[in-house]
Amino acid sequence: MLKKVFSIIIAVAMLLCVAVFFACDEPSEPQKVLTVSDLARPIKNEVVGKRQNCVWDMHLFKGKLYVGTGDYTANSGQTEILAYDLSKKTWEGVWTAPSHAITRFVEINSKLVALGTDPINDWTFGEYYTLEQTEFFTNRKLPGGIHNFDMTVYDGKIFAGLGVQHPDSPIVVSENGGSSFTRITLLKNENPLDFSNYDTARVYEFIQFNGKLYAVLVVGDNERTELYEYIGGKYFVYHDDWTEKITFAQAGENMLCGKVLYNGALYFTSGVLYKTTDLTTITSESTLSQGAVTDLLVANNSLFVLRVQKISDGGYLNTIWKSDGDTFTDVYSFEYGVPTICMEYYDGYFYLGMGDKLNNNPLNGKVLSVKYQ
Repeated sequence: MLKKVFSIIIAVAMLLCVAVFFACDEPSEPQKVLTVSDLARPIKNEVVGKRQNCVWDMHLFKGKLYVGTGDYTANSGQTEILAYDLSKKTWEGVWTAPSHAITRFVEINSKLVALGTDPINDWTFGEYYTLEQTEFFTNRKLPGGIHNFDMTVYDGKIFAGLGVQHPDSPIVVSENGGSSFTRITLLKNENPLDFSNYDTARVYEFIQFNGKLYAVLVVGDNERTELYEYIGGKYFVYHDDWTEKITFAQAGENMLCGKVLYNGALYFTSGVLYKTTDLTTITSESTLSQGAVTDLLVANNSLFVLRVQKISDGGYLNTIWKSDGDTFTDVYSFEYGVPTICMEYYDGYFYLGMGDKLNNNPLNGKVLSVKYQ
């Protein structure tokens, strides 16, 4: 009897060993690893670490990532425009712009355009630079446009939003494809807006929403922020007062450092992430209220938001958040010595432009690629 019981125990033990063996042999779910790579953007030795190296904007155009830098506060001199070839994985110096900074790229009539801020030449005219084949060409045609903050095409016309230091309108328009520009009149209470009481007037942003064109006007030292609607001809008319509705944290060099249309709503960030469906009722995203939201983009039918937070060791926690609707979830986070200012996305990789706008730092100007793999 004991011999029989012992045999049963041995048999059960062997079965358990086989079960454990096969259970352990089953493939486990592969763990995703966050890979952060430095693309080794070339920076001249004499300017390493300076604020002028900060990457204010990046733009993906025909397989290349164009990078805008410079410092129009310190008047750092001419600004080199670099491009990273995503297939060859190499950098190339494209051109040197005769402006103290390139803070934004836009596409105008299917061409890449770099917006000049503080021209090296006199300030009679502002400038923008159009990529033709492999070289940029200067367009010095924006009357009084010391700062060229934004450009857009609407109704077949090219509009430029400027920073001006004298009592003139900060919007100009071209109806002949950019050959010449004339000033736009802004109307409020049926009267032309009087800029004579302000040292500066700036249109930082154009917004195309529900088939209409709007301009974000800031006068004085952020004294008043108003939204104007284009009504045709050479007129924009007052639409709404945004002075108390949005806060400018100015995480980068552009007051509104990102805007996208997603699921019928406009999302934009001034350091704070906002959402609106009518340009009048504006709500902030509480989930991302800590730190600063520095950029956003839409890719693969999802909204991606870039947020940076200063941490105790003096570095920054850089986080990409994702939304497919009304809720946000974090995709990844990593710590770095300077914050991320801007981002682009291509073929599964996020490309991040780095820089500390307040301090010199040897990491200023780094361009990183980030991927889970």
